[in-house]
Amino acid sequence: MSQIRTILFILCFWPCIVHAGYTGPMRFVQFWPCSGNASFCAVRVLAEGVIGRDSARDLVNFLVKERLKDQFFPLKPTICFDSPGGDLRGALELGKIIRKLGFDTCLSPNFSRVGDRLLSEEVFVKNAVCASACTFSMLGGVNRLIEPGSRLGVHQFYGANGNVGDALAQKTMVFLAAYIEEMGVKRSLLDTAALVPSSQMYWLSPQELVDLGIDNMVTSKSSWKLEALNDGSVVALITQIKPGTRAKVSLMLAKINNSPSLAIFIAHLYENVSDIDDALAALNDSDLVLRVDEKVISKTGGKWVKTKSGGLFISLPLSNYALQKINTGQLLYLYTNVGHAMEQYDASLDFPLTGIKRLIPAVIK
Repeated sequence: MSQIRTILFILCFWPCIVHAGYTGPMRFVQFWPCSGNASFCAVRVLAEGVIGRDSARDLVNFLVKERLKDQFFPLKPTICFDSPGGDLRGALELGKIIRKLGFDTCLSPNFSRVGDRLLSEEVFVKNAVCASACTFSMLGGVNRLIEPGSRLGVHQFYGANGNVGDALAQKTMVFLAAYIEEMGVKRSLLDTAALVPSSQMYWLSPQELVDLGIDNMVTSKSSWKLEALNDGSVVALITQIKPGTRAKVSLMLAKINNSPSLAIFIAHLYENVSDIDDALAALNDSDLVLRVDEKVISKTGGKWVKTKSGGLFISLPLSNYALQKINTGQLLYLYTNVGHAMEQYDASLDFPLTGIKRLIPAVIK
């Protein structure tokens, strides 16, 4: 292990073949991306410049200073990147401290902040990149927010004093594979990087970012299926995982009390038992809106209840109009307008309606 650490100390990813906005030693600055109280407008931290051996320590020191001078500085700010790469060991340690602290990471083509004029916004970083060693730091995010048009680049690593040799390179690859798997990313990322000379850069496509697990904020679309309940009745069921909060949201089209109804279940929305009451209060204090394509088919106040299995549940009767729209629509959107402070309880998610038409007659007999 000490030999691998030594290798990592002398390894780097060439930082000069791409152009970040700032190419000095990595520094950290906080910024407000926009005005408002939505989650995407919360304070973020921009990590910009070349990653150094002590960038992880510098991030921790920065966070301590910001919290001392600003009592409203968030406990878990999102760390955004504009970096051409740098020291590989430093990048791995930066990624590990980000994961240890439970932070999210983000990448965007440009970064905006609230300007001097009230409510005005200005782009202060253009053509941002996260390349080479920066990719490994980016992987540290619990949730990785990658906006359309972002550039995440990879290539081979190399030694500061030249080629490190096949044997040492293999050991380093094993170490890196263990790291990226720990971060929830497929090790085939290394296979992609290994095919690109260190003097070049390969920019991962949006589909590759999803397939490799780097972009983990994309909802995996499920399909409706028929299920038989213990009482012999038949229901149509679909389940999806909500990115970010990792909530499991299930919809069940059923006949309840002889009326067509849509039951909604939410699970894994909280970290401990006490949080379920907070979730229940947040949802019952907000509206629940169902929309098919562009048409609202149901809007109601909260009537959520706790289930024996530790989840949350609500049942909505469906009018003939609502059932017709579900039968002919393309997308069903569930919206709960909980506040930013309770966003971990936000069940908002969209569900495809493809295939449900043939199941409805079996459910609504």
